[in-house]
Amino acid sequence: MNRSESDSIGELLHKQGYDLVNSDSSADLTIINSCSVTRQAAAKTRAEVTAARKSSPDGKVAVVGCYAQELGDELLNQDGVDLVLGNINKYSISEYFEELEIGKKLSQVKNINQMDWSKDGCSTFLNDSTIPDSSRTRANLKIQEGCDYYCSYCIIPYLRGSSRSRKFDSCIQEAQGLEETGYKEIVLTGINIGTYQDKGRNLVDLIQSLLAKTNLDRIRISSIEPDLVSDELIQLMKNEKRLCRHLHIPLQHGSDKILKKMNRRYIVEEYRNLVDKIADSIPEICLGTDIMTGFPGEGDREFEEMYKNLKAMPVVHYHVFRYSPREGTRAYDFPDQVHSRTAKQRAKLLRKLGASKKESFVAEYEGQNVEVLAEQFNKNNILTGYTENFIRVKFKGKQEDVNRIKTIAIKERNGEQLAGEKTGE
Repeated sequence: MNRSESDSIGELLHKQGYDLVNSDSSADLTIINSCSVTRQAAAKTRAEVTAARKSSPDGKVAVVGCYAQELGDELLNQDGVDLVLGNINKYSISEYFEELEIGKKLSQVKNINQMDWSKDGCSTFLNDSTIPDSSRTRANLKIQEGCDYYCSYCIIPYLRGSSRSRKFDSCIQEAQGLEETGYKEIVLTGINIGTYQDKGRNLVDLIQSLLAKTNLDRIRISSIEPDLVSDELIQLMKNEKRLCRHLHIPLQHGSDKILKKMNRRYIVEEYRNLVDKIADSIPEICLGTDIMTGFPGEGDREFEEMYKNLKAMPVVHYHVFRYSPREGTRAYDFPDQVHSRTAKQRAKLLRKLGASKKESFVAEYEGQNVEVLAEQFNKNNILTGYTENFIRVKFKGKQEDVNRIKTIAIKERNGEQLAGEKTGE
């Protein structure tokens, strides 16, 4: 999501005549599109401010996005910050340049939960195309913003506001522009993309239209909530080869007791039934999930229950993270906080389990041919890229292989990565 928005801001400035420089180069202005989903993310933002001051001592620093939305004017007090823009104002950043030039320090952070989205919703979706002109082979297409779920641990609804969707035709037009630019794959992204709705058309309708109105080789779905994975979506993924066999479905926890405290909208059995149905319908699919350890009230019994349930599920790619208290959320004041050392140990166990399951999944492709979108090329003539079901593959080739889909005969496996040779050439 942040990469998509950063691309949009960068391309807007490029179209206005500003030169984008390498992050290692000295800049007149460094823009940090910040995240605040965890304490660690917020700490990274502060570290980026310090790094920007070091690389561009005479330049200005702007912090935009979620961390700016959370702290507002307070962030201006951090040494080195010249401009603070919340999630509503960040796309209008060039409007503040003149005042920055004369040395003013500025903060513009609107209360996002007082916005009338029927009038102002378009301010989070750009009407003009902001297709990034870059060498990357995969583009993020933002189709949705905000969330109404209010999970007890999550600060995002307070920083991005209620759920709202980009206009259907705008999504199609940008996808067509991305195809014309040369992208082979797009990723549909948002805060809660399963809630996509525009004039009675939902996410499945949008994907079907993208498939019909573009010739993109791949359309990938980013993270989607389990209660929003419909039978229609599963069938579409089963039948449409261009829709990547890859779904990231957050579980968050494997104990019903903790899921209830998290204010999640399902129980473990419902989640397990869903992923079993998907795996049965699409055997080659790679299923990923988010897992949180250390949530208040997670005792040994709840953790063991989660571990046992995860081990039995056909989910092979884990994003494991520790609970991060965020002031303003319901969980911030929950009793029975888990010691950080305990949460860290549990996270380590889950990562080990996830690595083992991913390696077993990847091992099934040894000796087979796979389709790989080549993304990176190094001086040793080695390319790396991903299969449609999110397996990383490396192979020997040429610079001109970048941004092309190649058939690779898999010869060996190294952990979660495969290696092979091009075929038919």
